[in-house]
Amino acid sequence: MKLDDDRLADAVNQEPIVFYDCTQSEIMGAFAASGLMCILCTVLIAVAFGSFVFGLLAGLILSLLSGWAVMTWLKNIRQKFYTTWFQEKVFMFKQSLNEFIGVRSVFLNHSVRFGKGARRG
Repeated sequence: MKLDDDRLADAVNQEPIVFYDCTQSEIMGAFAASGLMCILCTVLIAVAFGSFVFGLLAGLILSLLSGWAVMTWLKNIRQKFYTTWFQEKVFMFKQSLNEFIGVRSVFLNHSVRFGKGARRG
C-alpha cells in the first residue's frame, strides 16, 4: 500500500449523486452511449427501410430506452451494494493475490479474541 492510497479520503471526496441515484459522470456516460446508439440505429434502420425519418424516430426511441435502462441498472446496483463495492472487490483481489505470491500485507492477518472471564459458546 502506497502513501497516496487514502481510501477514506477517496470515499469522502466522491462525486455527489445528483439524479436518479447517478453521478454526473455516470449520467454523461449514459447520455453519450445512448447518443451513439441513436446514430447507429438511425443509420441502420434508414438503410434497411429506406426512410430516414422512420430511422431517426426509431433510433431516438431506442436510445431513450437504452439510457433509461442503463441508469435504472446503476440505481439498482447502487441500492443493492454500497458505493465503492467494485473498488473494494478489486482491492481485496489484489490483496489475496499478493498473499498468494508471498508479498507481506500491511493489514492484520491474524486476530485473537481477548476478553474478561470465560469464553462461552
